[in-house]
Amino acid sequence: MSIPNFVRLGISKRKRYLVGVSGGRDSIALLHWLKFHIGCEDLIVCHLNHSLRGRESGLDARFVRSVAKSYGFKFEYEKKDVLSLSKRRKIAPSTGGFMDNYHKARHFERLSAQRDGSGTRGRAHVCSANTRNDS
Repeated sequence: MSIPNFVRLGISKRKRYLVGVSGGRDSIALLHWLKFHIGCEDLIVCHLNHSLRGRESGLDARFVRSVAKSYGFKFEYEKKDVLSLSKRRKIAPSTGGFMDNYHKARHFERLSAQRDGSGTRGRAHVCSANTRNDS
């Protein structure tokens, strides 16, 4: 695994980030890297449950919530039934998941534009991690 050069990527501990966290090793590593290597403090951990793996999907959500809480970060959660979405649109569940990831990114973008506690707009940057095997 290679660790990217955060300065070259424009990542700064002074910025606000929405971090898409699935609960897998890649996204947990990204969250850990942002907190402990970069020193980011203004993170919102976002998790989307695709409802594709039954009880395991719920366990992932609880795990991500507990990691976010232990790191002192806000947690945003949303649940979508990707299988039903796929059946309605007559597309493969993987395509439905991909499309829902697009909607997730749009949801995260709306979250980033919401007013923070001070009443000012607090635009955030969106981060997610993927392995080489992710499509």
